[in-house]
Amino acid sequence: MWLTIVLSFGFYIPVVLWADIYPMIGLLMMPKTCAYVWTVLIGYNSMKKALVKN
Repeated sequence: MWLTIVLSFGFYIPVVLWADIYPMIGLLMMPKTCAYVWTVLIGYNSMKKALVKN
């Protein structure tokens, strides 16, 4: 899970810093969104496994 958070910030920081100068850098928001979805899937699968054990 820590990797998805680091990736998300890694893709977001350049957008915040340089989007005014280089508008195409805004495309980095797409992999940032994929990292968020990955985080949700990790949490969902973990929750699903915990429910099956009980």
